[in-house]
Amino acid sequence: MIEIEGNDEQPNEEIFNEDPSGTNQEEAYEEPYTGIFSPEIDQILWRREKVDETTRKLEYLVKYKEYSYLHCEWFDEDQILSIGKNIKNKLNRFNKTFEKKMMDLV
Repeated sequence: MIEIEGNDEQPNEEIFNEDPSGTNQEEAYEEPYTGIFSPEIDQILWRREKVDETTRKLEYLVKYKEYSYLHCEWFDEDQILSIGKNIKNKLNRFNKTFEKKMMDLV
């Protein structure tokens, strides 16, 4: 039997989990789905206001067509508007009904 000499230590798991750009994979910025094989946005479910130190942005919770609610994602308004014209119409309709529903609750 042939024995191979070497280091018996286990490899460091952090080396394999690092992104080559030096950032963590969890913190990596993801672009919205665009292209031929990307899922189509079915509906906009909710909106929230994200406040940074200097800016205020609206984010929308989006559900994809033929996908479970487990796959819903939050997108900035700019990301959603970059997808196309049809989504802009959906966004405008959602904002009108959202404002009306929120005013009815108050």
